[in-house]
Amino acid sequence: MANVADTKLYDILGVSPSASENELKKAYRKLAKEYHPDKNPNAGDKFKEISFAYEVLTNPEKKELYDRYGEQGLREGGGGGPGMDDIFSHIFGGGLFGFMGGQGRSRNGGRRRGEDMVHPLKVSLEDLYNGKTTKLQLSKNEKEHETYKRDGHDLHMTHKIGLAEALCGFQFVLKHLDGRQIVVKYPAGKVIEPGSSRVVRGEGMPHYRNPFEKGDLFIKFDVQFPENNWISPKKLSELEDLLPSRSEAPVISGETEEVDLQEFDMSQSSSGSHRREAYNDSSDEEGGHHGPGVQCAHQ
Repeated sequence: MANVADTKLYDILGVSPSASENELKKAYRKLAKEYHPDKNPNAGDKFKEISFAYEVLTNPEKKELYDRYGEQGLREGGGGGPGMDDIFSHIFGGGLFGFMGGQGRSRNGGRRRGEDMVHPLKVSLEDLYNGKTTKLQLSKNEKEHETYKRDGHDLHMTHKIGLAEALCGFQFVLKHLDGRQIVVKYPAGKVIEPGSSRVVRGEGMPHYRNPFEKGDLFIKFDVQFPENNWISPKKLSELEDLLPSRSEAPVISGETEEVDLQEFDMSQSSSGSHRREAYNDSSDEEGGHHGPGVQCAHQ
């Protein structure tokens, strides 16, 4: 058993001080489902305790402070976020910032404050003299991200893989929005079809007012096929022996004509539209609006 200064937060989650991050996550999810206010309206304080314990024990810096110095380490390090003073007092007795004389969070603890936003508001002298209430409405324009796209609580992204990975499995490292390095694995023997998607549960956007509940991450796979003539005819024959058998060719009867299947660039393929335009022009000239060579019958 790990030697720690205090075990209250571990006891709240029902785990030992030597519990892994995965064990902490499992314990939290189980308790969060049981005591979530939507499911258990009378367990609001209990849910806050669970969330606070999980936040501290999954943050390496806060966990180290708590393991070494217990409650006092969290007080001095500012181990909590906005609104956590009450829950800290509920668990340990005494406010989170009581040790610091109510001065608030230390410079090294908590979320970094963003820069102030200044918006000039024109006010008349009459309004300044008499006073006036004005409604202020703010809108957030989400910037486009180079990797992720948000859809509600879910995140979407596209990832390129080779044909060998699509057929034989793969793993790759993905940098999440919070800086974590996530290893995404897919087992050999399961095939990724071009354009298909897979999901990573619980790695989407955090829910409003409940940051420990998250949406999902959907990954769409762009399978990159090899270039033409990338393999020798002999190796190609060996490869075909390893792949599933071809479908049987249909029985051909009567006269046939072979045609060639060619590559083309859709963006530059305009000859077809030109031919249609020429056909339409010819139709108008030769037969008005009734098609080529068609004349109206006169009685």
